[in-house]
This record gives sequence, C-alpha cells and structure tokens, in this order.
Amino acid sequence: MTAIMDFSTVVGTRQFLRFTVVSACVNLSGYLAYLALTYSGLDPKISATTVFLLAMCLGFASHRRWTFRNSADPRRAFVRYVLTYVSCLGLNVLALYVFVDLLHYRHEFVQAVVILFNVGTLFPLQRFWIFPVSPLRERFTDPGSTA
Repeated sequence: MTAIMDFSTVVGTRQFLRFTVVSACVNLSGYLAYLALTYSGLDPKISATTVFLLAMCLGFASHRRWTFRNSADPRRAFVRYVLTYVSCLGLNVLALYVFVDLLHYRHEFVQAVVILFNVGTLFPLQRFWIFPVSPLRERFTDPGSTA
C-alpha cells in the first residue's frame, strides 16, 4: 500500500508541475491580453470575459493532453471543465465588480489576485473531478513516460 501511495504522490507531483507550467503560460499570456484590451479602452469585465473564454479552450486542450494525459472520451471532461471555468468566470466578474466598480481598487491588481485564487482551486478540481485517473491506471502508469 505504501508503494502505491508513494507512486501516487510522484504522479501527483509531476502533474502539478505540468499544471503549473501550462497555467503559467496560459495565465500570463491571458493577463497580458487582458491588460492590452483594457488599456485600449475595453471595459475590464468584458476584457476578462473575452480572455477567460479563450484561455479556457487553450487550457482544456493543454491540460487534457499534457498535464493529465487523459485519453478518456473528452465530452464528459469538457462539460465538467466548462462548468468549473464558468463558475470561476462568474467569481472573476463579481470580484471585478465589487473591488473595481464599488470599492475603486485598481483592476490590474484585482485581476492578478483573482488569477492566483483560481489557479489554486483548479488543480485539485481538474485532477480529481475533471480528468480523474482510475487507481488501477495510475498504479500501472509510468510517471516518467511521455505517452
């Protein structure tokens, strides 16, 4: 049992590292696009929504293929992914409304904090609910494989 738990920890650590790389690339490029859109005059909430939807599609493809190496039927995972990300989008827009429109914080700061919050909650949701791995598959999958 300990060997399986240790193996699971290695798999989880590698997934988390891949998740961090994909999320950093997607979120950094998305944040820069957000800033470009808002500095060009687009409302922060519309900018966040536009960038969020594009980043969601890119993130799904990247996390499914590389981070979690999920080969199951993508339809179920995509529905769960969209539900999760639409919830995050709602929280994102709500945070911008409350902290920018009502409390007059700078939108650049609020958006950066929201991104960090979302990344912290999305890894466990993706690992255990969106792209779950059966214990049997995890047990017989080489954590260092590139397949």
